[in-house]
Amino acid sequence: MPKNKPFIFNDESIENSYGFFIITEGISLMRFENNPVMLNNHWNNTESVLGHWENWYIENGQLLGYPVFDLEDELAQKIANKVNGGHLKGCSMGIIFNPEDLIYVGGKFLLLKCELAEVSIVAVPSNKASVSLYKKENEAYTEEEIKSLCLSLKKKEFEINDNMKKITLSIATLTALGFDKTTPKWTLRQLN
Repeated sequence: MPKNKPFIFNDESIENSYGFFIITEGISLMRFENNPVMLNNHWNNTESVLGHWENWYIENGQLLGYPVFDLEDELAQKIANKVNGGHLKGCSMGIIFNPEDLIYVGGKFLLLKCELAEVSIVAVPSNKASVSLYKKENEAYTEEEIKSLCLSLKKKEFEINDNMKKITLSIATLTALGFDKTTPKWTLRQLN
């Protein structure tokens, strides 16, 4: 991967390995802006810090950013060489989210809001072993907890109430998510 090519942190049109879509505009970057750490495979320790990310931006439903490797570190240098040689092309977000922000609409699971904690360089992006999902307490969700959460959402009836806020998604995003003219307008609303 050339040095000037950004990594895609998130593409809201692609279902992740846990079976849901993350709405890019709903990703809070406040924590990440203060510490845009680049980890090796989501290993949260100082030895696994490969560098940091810069110049991140949102475009066409994608969150993208550029890696800056710590070339004084032996491991980071090895990983940078693999990236620059085009052998490693993937990254994966470590996010914190509230289960209430995951909804089931039109046969799809949508995560409306989350907080970006870190972005890791990984060999296989969006793989169950490399996507990290965290609770508000920074404790990682287990795969069983995620499955249970998704199954519980399928059982819930979606209720409309007066406290709903409208979210706006681009036509490209709606098309990518499989929504069409027959999708009810109420499915595009977010619960408080």
